[in-house]
Amino acid sequence: MSCHEWEEGDIVLPASAWPAFKADLRNAWNALQAQRFALALELYERVLLEGKTQRNAPWSAIAARVGESLRLRNTQGHIEDEDALYLALNSILPYERRKLTGSAGKPLKPKKQDFAPAHSLTTEYRFCGAMIELHEKTRTVFWRVEENNHACDRARRQRMARAFFESLRRVSWTRGSGGDIVGNNEYHREDRHAGGGANFVKNTFGPKS
Repeated sequence: MSCHEWEEGDIVLPASAWPAFKADLRNAWNALQAQRFALALELYERVLLEGKTQRNAPWSAIAARVGESLRLRNTQGHIEDEDALYLALNSILPYERRKLTGSAGKPLKPKKQDFAPAHSLTTEYRFCGAMIELHEKTRTVFWRVEENNHACDRARRQRMARAFFESLRRVSWTRGSGGDIVGNNEYHREDRHAGGGANFVKNTFGPKS
């Protein structure tokens, strides 16, 4: 059953927790980017191997078929990075080249800079319709999932989301820190009872009373 949903929230981190929280996100992202690059290289090599014996090889079709086999092998039914295959495919058969020429052409070898790591000044991470945004001056992190079908469920399954929430759970909250993640969905909005239909709190972070 479909369920269009969204969520977002601002969370203030204690000063003592801010550096470690940022490092958790940065390390998770860099590990993810390294794995994405490795996947793109494997895809490139396997596509070339399969296509080199074919005259006028249908590179897009070969890449899609090989990519799907890699996705099934790597996820084993549990998708932790839904963007990985798209990024790998686009690195060897760039969309802009396909759009301009009308043909995929021979695959390009992936470039490491296309899977750039985060650094100490990185303030934004985007993945699977979700965004994590860091605001240094206020030590605030903004989490947002754009409305779509099962968007929140899908976003929270991703490796970056798990790193985000796990890091928040390790924080020793102090007075003045914390915040809520609120959201809504198509079914809750239709609630006709008193008090029904409004946005609701999905997660609360902060010091325990």
